[in-house]
Amino acid sequence: MALVQKQFGDLITFTRSSAGGRFNERGLFEMVPANQPRFDYDPVTKLPLGLLIEGSRTNLLLRSSNYSTLWAKNIVGDGKIPVVTPNTHVGPDGLMSASTIRLEVPDLRSQSTISQQFATVDGQTYSGSIWIKANRPEDVGKQILMRHAGNVAFMTLTLTENFKRAERTEVADRAVAVFQLGLRPELGGSSGAVEFVAWESQVEQGLFATSNIPTTATQVTRTADAPTVNNLSPWFNPSEGTILLSAIPLQSALSLPSQFVCIDDGTLNNRMEVSQAAQSSGIRTQSNAGGKGVMDIVTGKISPGEIFKSALAYKSGDYAVSVNGGTAIKGAGDVPTGLRLMVIGSRSSLGARQNCCIQSIRYYSRRLSNSELEALTK
Repeated sequence: MALVQKQFGDLITFTRSSAGGRFNERGLFEMVPANQPRFDYDPVTKLPLGLLIEGSRTNLLLRSSNYSTLWAKNIVGDGKIPVVTPNTHVGPDGLMSASTIRLEVPDLRSQSTISQQFATVDGQTYSGSIWIKANRPEDVGKQILMRHAGNVAFMTLTLTENFKRAERTEVADRAVAVFQLGLRPELGGSSGAVEFVAWESQVEQGLFATSNIPTTATQVTRTADAPTVNNLSPWFNPSEGTILLSAIPLQSALSLPSQFVCIDDGTLNNRMEVSQAAQSSGIRTQSNAGGKGVMDIVTGKISPGEIFKSALAYKSGDYAVSVNGGTAIKGAGDVPTGLRLMVIGSRSSLGARQNCCIQSIRYYSRRLSNSELEALTK
């Protein structure tokens, strides 16, 4: 039978009710319209990373790239008032959208900072981030300080020649927190005059930073990416098969397993899934049949930002899993029945949203041998 070429939309139903950001093939940040997939690229190498999948997040900061408006300019002692000049440099989006900020303090006890308040929930975790670089050659190697939700030690940011995204995760200890950036040499970092270029500040509730969510006068929410394959016919074999996955996780392990791919019947009762194991660096592969767990294997090791490959082979009484070319781990149990959906980045019911780039999902309508699984995941 001749192969028929299909477009993404012919196979996958994709929803995201808001726009979302990505880096395109030219290495430039851009916003993708609602309900359109985001195929992400490395902004430095411009190599493709895959289909970007993220959960819902809200940028709590306003005027995320315009530091001349709504951002307070603060001084202590003999510190100089920060000088902010918007739209002076080309940002990672390829537009004249980055701001120049000049700070100056003459001694250890003086301060010069910019800041913005935002509401938090006491005890919750927040991730703050900003793109920065040195404005002048003499600023390369100088250091500024940053912190946001928690009353913790400042993070030291070393200025480089090119843009770099700095990220920091903190636990809120008050109802109103302050994103603060600047010079406080008594606590670390540089003194004297420092000029740097800033682009897209962000604070979001969560254990890690996600793609940028630009804001103006109000907070902006990027909703979750939700790709599904709603019709498994005619290629899916309910009796035996193999699922081969290649992906890049963008998060550390969460308190619950977070699914890369799940084939299910719309419930938790019958499913086969590949997930990031809870509080672990391993890949967890599970199968439930008739509401009972029949196979549960944790193997391999994955790291945020690094490609991994995994293979799940199934046949009644004969499961096997291999990760990154490792020895196939065997499992037994029935194959779930009534499977009708493939959910990517989550599962149909009670799924923990994965944050990742899916490079490929391949399906074989037979149970590949263990040696084939090991070879295909190298």
